[in-house]
Amino acid sequence: YGTSNNRLIQEKIYHAYNEKICHIRSTKPTKSIYAESCKDSRENFGVPQIAGNHHITNLNVFRKPIHQAFLKNFTGEYRFARQFDDQLAVTIVGIMEQHLENKRRG
Repeated sequence: YGTSNNRLIQEKIYHAYNEKICHIRSTKPTKSIYAESCKDSRENFGVPQIAGNHHITNLNVFRKPIHQAFLKNFTGEYRFARQFDDQLAVTIVGIMEQHLENKRRG
């Protein structure tokens, strides 16, 4: 599946969440994924492509205004455009929800 390194995705994340995310990493034993904030503006950016053949989605998370703002910005003016894979949208919202929750907890 690989990794999407398009900096425009990083800009869209920053626009919606006011967070500069540079890395989305996974833990090997449990296969959990999490976001890391940038330490340096020169860091590489990457979002792993995650297969969407089976996942459970909490739609209440996607209905939150902060995530709706991201999704509207992510898709742009023409919602049927295929500039970015739709699985990236599902992945980023889930990751950012957890990232924001971790920040709230300290």
